[in-house]
Amino acid sequence: ARSVPPAEPCRLVIKPVPDGAERVVGRCPRFTGAGTLDWSADGRGLIFTDIDANWAGRIMRLEVATGDVRALTAPPPGGRDYNGADSPDGRHPAFVRVSSE
Repeated sequence: ARSVPPAEPCRLVIKPVPDGAERVVGRCPRFTGAGTLDWSADGRGLIFTDIDANWAGRIMRLEVATGDVRALTAPPPGGRDYNGADSPDGRHPAFVRVSSE
């Protein structure tokens, strides 16, 4: 049986290395428990997987400066997108899609 996503969405955090203070730059709209987290090609955003209550995943982008979040993918019913990564020019994100079809 699958576990239920937590009631509180995850936090997206950045930290300067080696001694910088952590900073929460945003929250996942629902839950991110699978996939990767990566910087966008322009260095202004984070690319991550968001999962809804039905375990459908989609690739999201969070703008670090503003905290705005938008969907980059929309999987078909029964599908799940994860492991998103931005292309060098930022115009062609790549991701893995699992589909029931």
